[in-house]
Amino acid sequence: MIKTLILTISILLIYISDTKCQPQDSAKYVVDSTISESNLRILIENIVVTGNKVTDADIILREMQTKQNEYTTVDVLNRDLQRIYNLGLFTKVDMIPIPSSDKGYSLLITVEEGFYFLPIPIGGIKDGDLKKIWVGMNLKWRNFRGRNETVGLAFGVFYDPFVNVSYSIPWIGKNHHYFTSFDAGYSVNNNKSIPDDVTAPLNVNDVYTYKTFNWNTKVSVGKYMFKELSTAVSLGFNSTSTSDYIKDKTLSTDGTDNYLSAGYNINYDTRDSYEYTLAGISVSGNYLKYGFGDVINYNSIGVDLRKFIPIKLSDKYLISLGTRFNSTVFWGGNIADYHHSQLGYSRLIRGWDDYVFEGENSMIYSNELRIPIIQPFYIPGKELPIARKLPVLKDFSYKFGLYATLFYDVGAVWNKHDNIFNTRFYDGYGAGLNFILPFGFVGRADWGFRHQNNFYKGQLIFSLNSSF
Repeated sequence: MIKTLILTISILLIYISDTKCQPQDSAKYVVDSTISESNLRILIENIVVTGNKVTDADIILREMQTKQNEYTTVDVLNRDLQRIYNLGLFTKVDMIPIPSSDKGYSLLITVEEGFYFLPIPIGGIKDGDLKKIWVGMNLKWRNFRGRNETVGLAFGVFYDPFVNVSYSIPWIGKNHHYFTSFDAGYSVNNNKSIPDDVTAPLNVNDVYTYKTFNWNTKVSVGKYMFKELSTAVSLGFNSTSTSDYIKDKTLSTDGTDNYLSAGYNINYDTRDSYEYTLAGISVSGNYLKYGFGDVINYNSIGVDLRKFIPIKLSDKYLISLGTRFNSTVFWGGNIADYHHSQLGYSRLIRGWDDYVFEGENSMIYSNELRIPIIQPFYIPGKELPIARKLPVLKDFSYKFGLYATLFYDVGAVWNKHDNIFNTRFYDGYGAGLNFILPFGFVGRADWGFRHQNNFYKGQLIFSLNSSF
């Protein structure tokens, strides 16, 4: 019943044009209380940024459509605020127009900076097996030099050890918006593979495992055509080998695949928030070329479409219907086993959390209805019992909120020689709670169901990010 309800609503609404209503944010009502008409043109005579102890002011100002000594509207200011918040540098952003003359306003932008050097311990238990414990550290120096650059070092030991270094510059140039990134890493993976002749889903504990040793480097360079649209090209070198040669697990007969890769990506994004989206569209497409020789020479194309429709129930209350379509398709020569698409593990059909599907190609479609129970709000660190006792934490504002969700997922995998119209699709559905947490985290608890062998089976799924 739940999956039928969500699917029916999505079909009716997904093609409806976005309405004027926007999700609530920290500036919406402050701005509206100063200027009552959202489409009224106002003159901004001066822009003042405060609270940016590390961040250069131009990093904030360049995100804005609103400029000094130009006219703007409340709607534009709200979009500017969301762009600043989506930088991921600030725990809170406020924007207040203050009358400065008979003709115009001064715009006061107040930001609260977050942690920029983040030594985050990481770890876990793979597949719920205590023998597969791994621990590590994710070191990120965000906002490096106060220019929103990021330097990263991540490593893990014990099960599936890895090390990775990265560096990204999200904005190069003044009049033109270029960006670039570099990353390199080494990992040892217990790769999971389902034989090609197995078409039914397998329990994660029954999947065949073998070790691969992987070296990867990649450089990307891109440009924003305008604030919502970017394109990028990438070039990389990859090396994958097995400890002992295992037939069909590498394409090269010596057990080591060395190849260059080249790619192209295009992305259009109007989402209101990257952390937990309630309105907007995201369209992403990528093409990858794997190898240019006789042994390794194939291609893939990936598409990710996301649309969120806010449905206004009252002046201050709205729900949001989110829809996502994601697919990856390969073609060309023989496809390496380690590049097969998988539905399961971190990319799952909810309700099938303990199963994995594998094939050369994949497709997954999701619907989620997000219903606010507690609207997002901020608590100053000085009012929290633990934070106020710690000098490092007391000056931050902490964001909290709670949403209920109804969801429906359906997906499938197939190989390039299969007929997609004969492919079996598996679905899952259920309800959950999404906890809006400080510093951009979303705690998620989903109760997912599947219909299997004439029985309805449920399972509890936990995660620390939004579903999409």
